[in-house]
Amino acid sequence: MELNKNTKQGFSILQSQISESESNYILITNKKIIFNDKVFIKEDKTWVNDNESELKNILLYVGLNQNKEVESIKNENDILKKKIEELELKIEELEEEEIVIPKKKISGKPADQEKISKTIIKFFNDNKANEDDISENFDDFSVTLNENKTDKIEMLKEIFGKIRGKASEEVYKSLIELALLYQLYLNKYGEKIGKKFATSDLDSIITTTKKSIILYKKANNFYFICKHLKKGAWKECKIAPTYWKTVTNVTWNNILEDLNLKEQQNGNEGKVFYKFIIKSFLVNLIYFIFF
Repeated sequence: MELNKNTKQGFSILQSQISESESNYILITNKKIIFNDKVFIKEDKTWVNDNESELKNILLYVGLNQNKEVESIKNENDILKKKIEELELKIEELEEEEIVIPKKKISGKPADQEKISKTIIKFFNDNKANEDDISENFDDFSVTLNENKTDKIEMLKEIFGKIRGKASEEVYKSLIELALLYQLYLNKYGEKIGKKFATSDLDSIITTTKKSIILYKKANNFYFICKHLKKGAWKECKIAPTYWKTVTNVTWNNILEDLNLKEQQNGNEGKVFYKFIIKSFLVNLIYFIFF
C-alpha cells in the first residue's frame, strides 16, 4: 500500500515521540489512541485520559492478543465477576436482615446475656438523671479531630493505650473519648466515609487481634447509656468493660426498650455494628477466594 506524503510525515512525527525505547508504541484506532499502555480519547478537540476503557479489550478488538489463553482468561474473569456480583447482592440482603452473632468468652461458653442485661439496666436505673439533676453533656471532655494524619494517629494511640483493663475511671474516660472522636469522624466526612476513615485509622495502630469496629461498638454503647445519666455517673461505673462489646444485638435492643431509649438511638450514637462486621467478613472472603 502506497502512503501519501502527509501520512508519511504523520508517521515520522509519531515515531519521534516514541524513539527513546523499543518498548514504546502508539496504536491508533478510529476512536481511541493507545500510547505506552495508556488510553486516550478526544473530547472537545483535546486528547484526554480514558480511564474507563481496558487496554486488553481494545487490543482484542483490533486483532491483537487473540489467542486461546487470553480468551480463556477473559471468560474466566467474566465468570468471577458474575460470582462477585451475586455475593455482593447477598451482602445487601444480609444488611437488611436482623443478624445476631453470639459473642463467646475465651472459655468457649456463650456470654451470659441475661447477666449483662441486668447489670447494664441496674447501672442505668441507679444513675439516671432526674429533674433536679444535671444531665451528662460531656462538656468537660476535650476531643478534637486533627487535620494532620500524624496528629490523628497519635491521639488514637493515646486513647487506645488507656482503653484496656478492668473497670476504672481512666478506662471509661478513654471509651467516651473514643466515642466522641468517632462522632467527629462521622460529622466531618459523613457516615459511610467517616466509618471507613475511623476504622482504618484505629486499625493502623492495633497490634493485637482486636478489631476497631468492636472497640467502637464498645465505646458507643457505653457513651449512649451515659449520656442519659447524671453528670459524672460514668466515673463510678464498675461494670466489666467487656460487657459493652459482648452484648448481642437482641440483648441490646431489649435493654433499650426496657429503658425507653430505643427510639432515641440514632445512626450516629451507640449503633450496633453486627451487619457491618458481616459485610466486612464476606467482602474479605470474596477476595480471598477469587484473588
